[in-house]
Amino acid sequence: MTRLAGSFLFLSLAIVSLVGYIAYRQATEALKASVFDRLNTVATFKAGELNRWVDDRMQDVAFLASLSEVRGPAEIFLTHDKSHPAYQAASNTFAGFMEKILAGRFDPQEIFILNDTGGQIVVSTEPDREGRYRPMDIYYTRGRQGTFAQGVYASPMTLKPTLTIATPLHDAAGQQRLGVLAVHMNLTHMDQIVRNSAGLGKTGESYLVDSLNVFVSADRFGRREFPRGVHTEGIDTALAGRNGEGLYQNYAGVPVIGVYRWLEDRQLALLVEMSREEAFAPARQLALNIIKVGVVSAWLLTLGGYALARQIVRPIRKIADTAMQVADGDLESLVPVLTEDEVGILARSFNQMVGQVKKHREHLEDRVAERTVDLKKANTRLQHEVAVRKQAEDEVLKLNEGLEHRVAERTSELSVANSLLQQAKESAEAASRAKSRFLANMSHELRTPLNIILGFSHILNRDVRTPPDQQETLMTITRSGEHLLALINDILEMSKIEAGRTILRKEGFDLHRTLEGIEKMMRNRADDKGLHLTIQPPTDLPRFIRTDETKLRQVLVNLLGNAIKFTDKGGVTLRAWCKRADQDTRLVFEVEDTGVGIEKSETGIIFNAFAQTGFSDKAREGTGLGLAISKQYVHLMGGGISAERREEKGSRFRFDIQFDPADMTDITVKEPIRRVLRLQPNQPAWRILIVENNPESREVLKKLLTAVGFDVREAENGQEGLKLFDQWHPHLIWMDLKMPVMDGYETTRTIKSCPTGQTTKVIALTASSFDEQKADALASGCDDFISKPFGETDIFGTMEKHLGVRYLYEDDHPLADTVISNGKAKALAGSEPLAMLPDSLLRELSDAAVACDVQKVASVIGQVRTIDGPIADALTDLANSFQYDEILDLIRG
Repeated sequence: MTRLAGSFLFLSLAIVSLVGYIAYRQATEALKASVFDRLNTVATFKAGELNRWVDDRMQDVAFLASLSEVRGPAEIFLTHDKSHPAYQAASNTFAGFMEKILAGRFDPQEIFILNDTGGQIVVSTEPDREGRYRPMDIYYTRGRQGTFAQGVYASPMTLKPTLTIATPLHDAAGQQRLGVLAVHMNLTHMDQIVRNSAGLGKTGESYLVDSLNVFVSADRFGRREFPRGVHTEGIDTALAGRNGEGLYQNYAGVPVIGVYRWLEDRQLALLVEMSREEAFAPARQLALNIIKVGVVSAWLLTLGGYALARQIVRPIRKIADTAMQVADGDLESLVPVLTEDEVGILARSFNQMVGQVKKHREHLEDRVAERTVDLKKANTRLQHEVAVRKQAEDEVLKLNEGLEHRVAERTSELSVANSLLQQAKESAEAASRAKSRFLANMSHELRTPLNIILGFSHILNRDVRTPPDQQETLMTITRSGEHLLALINDILEMSKIEAGRTILRKEGFDLHRTLEGIEKMMRNRADDKGLHLTIQPPTDLPRFIRTDETKLRQVLVNLLGNAIKFTDKGGVTLRAWCKRADQDTRLVFEVEDTGVGIEKSETGIIFNAFAQTGFSDKAREGTGLGLAISKQYVHLMGGGISAERREEKGSRFRFDIQFDPADMTDITVKEPIRRVLRLQPNQPAWRILIVENNPESREVLKKLLTAVGFDVREAENGQEGLKLFDQWHPHLIWMDLKMPVMDGYETTRTIKSCPTGQTTKVIALTASSFDEQKADALASGCDDFISKPFGETDIFGTMEKHLGVRYLYEDDHPLADTVISNGKAKALAGSEPLAMLPDSLLRELSDAAVACDVQKVASVIGQVRTIDGPIADALTDLANSFQYDEILDLIRG
């Protein structure tokens, strides 16, 4: 029975496996053909849509060039000077029409007109591009011959993916070509066509790759994710100019079934792919179902075969057993007749034979019959027990299968939860990196143009040929630029605080002198409002301490300034004392006023960025960042800050900070600032190389250096800088860090790897305000680091430090020799130089010093410089060291 049932089971399973495998193979081939048909249909549709979109845009541009609203103004732009009266009218007409076009049905990003002689951009919807020359651009040279669409490429101006359509512009008679009308297209619609996943299932996707193996989309080329280009079997075959389909791994290493096309007109590869797991899922499910049904059927057939075999074998075995008993002399045994077939006939014949033998023992037949009945009953009970046990085993098997299923479900749930946690972690890390990149780019993009504005303003102010009325205009530009820089610095400082990038710069200073200076600075402002200003430090307050003096001063000035602003009667009091607890000693400061106070509901929000109390109209003044920055500064110095409303009237602000004791020797005094006129004689011909991609920034630095006497050359990227370095061997290189083609980091590493580069000084220039940029620059081999906007003292001082350059300075003034003496301008205190300045200018300087307005003080000193340079230098040194109390003493005489 075992051999029969086992053979039957093996044969059944073999047949089921073979059927399942054949069904899987056939289903897979059928699905593959179906998926290829579907992907080919999608690829054909998307390629057609892309070509139709480009053709439609070409027709739009050609039609636009034929309109009188474009041809008329274009003829004036290209044949008349800007000073001509008709030029402005044409410009207004063209601008109004372009506004309507840009809001129209097709997708222009920028529309501009180039002249026919040199490829100069005469007019553009992006005014900052006007005046540039693009004579070598393909769309210009081909657009002069007829309507032409240049494929997707990286714009040299925006460094973003661009598709440009150009067409010739003719005069009103249509005979003479005047120039070229070009349109940079917005690729968003192209992305929508390509990225539409309709008909591609859950995992299907389509994308474009250019001839440089780089992903193409509306906002980027994908070079960051795949710096060496993206390569797959489908991409490489399509870029070779061949269309096809196949099974391969995509750019993410996922096995896919894909269709690839080379779009000759667009010079792009189009790929439409779907994961093989999704594509062949029906085939796997079919094979799995066949195997499941086959296995169950095989087991059922096996059980039936086992029962059938048992039914056949059991009576035969009974006959054999009885025969053995008879052979041993037991004539009492009879074979039970269980069936009416051949086995039953055999049993009866055997019994008849035995009956004939045992007739003489007939009296024993009854006993044999009884025994047979007993055996049948026992056999029935045994069968019942076997059935009960079988049922119990089946129930245990079902319980085990249920338990295994629940364990599998729980394991799957845990796997999904872990995957979600990992995705959340990666999303948080990506958001942090994106914020860091945003702050770095924001700092660079804002500081670079400010550096150019302030740099050219200072250069023109240095020029004695600049008329006085233009110098006043330049001072206005300088003050506006410095004010804008202050606003940018506040916002970036708040962003750096939120990003955790603000650091604590500890230095030793005289705390008593700092409090005295703050009192003198705020005294005039309090006196102007008729308020009592009181500073109450105890006698045991430590004098020399070590912490961040600039941040501490800023917090105190912010709190005192707010207190005076919101107080009309009474006074403002500043208290300071030491609080000692266990081994921790802290400085505690408290600012109390008798002003309008604050509401209890606002005490929890006034330290938030851009939050202002609504209790008074004066709260509308300012940016709302002062208290938020103060709170972060206090936390950075290891303390906390709080605000409360006084019961009688007014408000009370209190904060504490950690500090270290310091010695008098830790206190440093800054040297006076002197203006450089030219180089001293008998020095080497210093060769200075400027590597900077921004032409205006290069021009600022070049004019500043050549005016003094340096030999200067310039390069617009790192690759050109390396060529000039090999040919010219400069003594010092001013290196911008963020450039196209080759950035400053890689250029510096290449220079420093050369034997001659070890003696060449490389100074990093960057518009970033983050300290990690300095660490990266120094790690790449730079010898020093200067942030934009920079002053001329930064440039000349750095070159003196690293090259030993000797300068001739502006003629000494009686003020210049004695302006700094232990931090005080004593020469001004007893002389008349400040008396020669206008009273209005002195009042403006006094108000700025009282308000501790850093930008305003610098602006007024800039006006003083147009009258007397040495006096301005002395005041600049006092302002740089925040000695506003000394400035007020000098003004009061």
